[in-house]
Amino acid sequence: MTIKVVIGTAWGDEAKGKISDFIGQEFDDGVDLFARWQGGNNAGHTVVIDGEKFKLNYLPAGAASGVDVMLGHNMVIHPQYLIRKEIEQLKGKSNWNPQKQLHISDRAHITLDQHIVLDGVIRARQGKFSAESTLRGIAPTYADKSLRFGIRFADILDEKRLPNKLEAMFRHHQPLFEAISESEMLGVKSALENMYGTWGTEIFENGSNLDIERTAERCLEIGETLSNNIKDTTLLIHDLHEMGSNIICEGAQGVMLDVDHGAYPYTTSSNMVSDSVCAGLGINHKMIAETIGVYKAWLSRVGGGPLPTELYLDPELKMTKEQQDDLARKTGETGTTTGRCRRLAWTDGINLKHVARLTGLDRIAVTKLDTITEIRPFSDYAKIGVRYHLQNRTTVSEAPPANWNLVEGCSVKYEKFKLWDNLDNDQWADVAETGKLPETLNHYVRRIADLANVKNMILSFGPGREATMHHKI
Repeated sequence: MTIKVVIGTAWGDEAKGKISDFIGQEFDDGVDLFARWQGGNNAGHTVVIDGEKFKLNYLPAGAASGVDVMLGHNMVIHPQYLIRKEIEQLKGKSNWNPQKQLHISDRAHITLDQHIVLDGVIRARQGKFSAESTLRGIAPTYADKSLRFGIRFADILDEKRLPNKLEAMFRHHQPLFEAISESEMLGVKSALENMYGTWGTEIFENGSNLDIERTAERCLEIGETLSNNIKDTTLLIHDLHEMGSNIICEGAQGVMLDVDHGAYPYTTSSNMVSDSVCAGLGINHKMIAETIGVYKAWLSRVGGGPLPTELYLDPELKMTKEQQDDLARKTGETGTTTGRCRRLAWTDGINLKHVARLTGLDRIAVTKLDTITEIRPFSDYAKIGVRYHLQNRTTVSEAPPANWNLVEGCSVKYEKFKLWDNLDNDQWADVAETGKLPETLNHYVRRIADLANVKNMILSFGPGREATMHHKI
């Protein structure tokens, strides 16, 4: 069996792309396909190959190293972004050929510019319950999918029926757009221009008009451009599996952002638990050989909502929010997609046990073990939260509450682990070669393995492949 699944086990940004690339080296004859099954370009990762950085949102890590990639059924894709921001980025910098090596499910849904405009308005209206959407049109696209108004990639190859489908969608959108105030529209326009410059203006102008004819024309042009890429990817992945191909399925974001199992409503709009790969790619559970969870030595997230173990909330640290942001910048914790400083937090053992229970991990990869020591001006210890004491006087230790708002203002019981000394690149390389961890570091990673209920680990001390090692408890 040759399919391995890589998922994020926290709030996203765990370096799944890096670990997928590392796992690919475990196959003697290489990886034949990297497949992604959910989400949109609100996710992102940076892959470092031979010292060159590739920032990708839709495309799995393998594209940067010239491997075939698949975008699955449960993805929502803004085709212009895929073409202009990602395919163009790799041209001339990689031996990846998008004409032959990019496979897009004909069942994946298309994010239109109209969805992006709606996303900006919805984000403002959600107020304190907003997950601080990245303004990529993700939630409105999934909403239209569930309402069965959605436009799929198969539709942009159908010149006769596409206008009728757009008419039905825009008839639904019409009262929504009529209720948008002028100030809300100006807010969306400004946000898009800040993100994309003149292209943001173009997106806004197209997305603020329910022009069936023009939208159909643009979609059909995209269909023509991507006609070689759009296909029945279920048949393709089954054929590859039967041929004995090596396949890595790469999830986006992390399970605490899962719309059903995460910190709702401060989540994304799709599922990223390990079993969702079956629906998202059209495979069955018997085809999966291994599930690898990726976890960060300390947590981070971008977006709104309570974060119980956030560093500046820990009274022992005496850290301000501004100092936390400075630490985020110092340790490279800024969003690949948004550029915002990520919110930093201690490891959350309650959530990790919850995620491990849901996903049945075979291995866990712990990344950024080299950066947590930057906390030293504030503490000589790394911490793991093991219990929430909620405002309603209940205690939580095995799983987070379904009502995530209950954790706001809670106190956290921590276990402490003496910080290991920071090592230089050569010393970390020696650790990777010998497999001998500093005693303090070994104590910490063993506790994470215990919470995740695994024995086999991957440990990462930096962005490159060479700063990564296998480890067994």
